[in-house]
Amino acid sequence: MTARTRVRNLKPLAFFAALASIIIRGRLTLLYVGLLSLVLILYAGGTSAFLFRNLRDQLDHRLNADVETIEGLFAWDGPDRVQPMTGNLDEDARGLRPHLL
Repeated sequence: MTARTRVRNLKPLAFFAALASIIIRGRLTLLYVGLLSLVLILYAGGTSAFLFRNLRDQLDHRLNADVETIEGLFAWDGPDRVQPMTGNLDEDARGLRPHLL
């Protein structure tokens, strides 16, 4: 009987009995591998959450700045029409070139 078939034939409680039969070096190795895996998963999750939140805040800030710029360059001219305000721009805004958001 090979080790693989012995593991397959184990019942749920027998698994822990088989784990107890492993020498202390093997149990400590499994414990350390498990703890290291847990620490790495927590680190990766925390870092990903922080970066996601930070990037989302930057995107919101940039979108708000672009909307404010565009609102200053256009004006409502009737119920469904928007016209650029090229005649009323100050010197700084006249040098702006159109760009895609």
